[in-house]
Amino acid sequence: MTGKQKKSFLVTFIVMLVVLSAYFTVELKSMNEEAGKKDSTKKYIEVFEMDDTDSVIELSYTVDDDKIVLKKDEKGEWSGEEIEKPDTKIIKQEFLTQLSYVVADEAIDDDSDESQFGFDKPLHEIEIVLESGEKHKFVIGAKNVFDNSVYYMKKDNDATVYVIDSVLHETFSKTRDQLEKQEETVSEK
Repeated sequence: MTGKQKKSFLVTFIVMLVVLSAYFTVELKSMNEEAGKKDSTKKYIEVFEMDDTDSVIELSYTVDDDKIVLKKDEKGEWSGEEIEKPDTKIIKQEFLTQLSYVVADEAIDDDSDESQFGFDKPLHEIEIVLESGEKHKFVIGAKNVFDNSVYYMKKDNDATVYVIDSVLHETFSKTRDQLEKQEETVSEK
């Protein structure tokens, strides 16, 4: 191979690399935009919305077959059975925030076999009572066998089964000990 042929081959090779690089850059950008469009078009089903979380006067839930009951007094202070001083930050910022707007990925209208969805032995039964006397109940059943990040849920004894993400399950997995307000220590320097 002569020097002129080597130079020609090298130039052709570099041009091919630039063209391939540009092609893959454009293709990757197109794929990312398409994925973004799919994500933005995903619709959620609104299951429950609560405008005023301060209107909740009682909250109870089960975790590991233990029913934890939390009540708010006239002064707005929360107390719990067998909990010396519950952490109101957890109650307000975690529990009530998660319950203020509950959405589902999917709704299933056939609940004929409740054991299929884990409602015969639910992971959590969450109940709230509002100042008006209105009550709402959320029952979280089994984890989806095909997608471990989603769970089945029913609301207020409705026949519809909802497929929800794991956030409610994770939020209401706190035990009595975890609800106990921890004393903050001040360190000296």
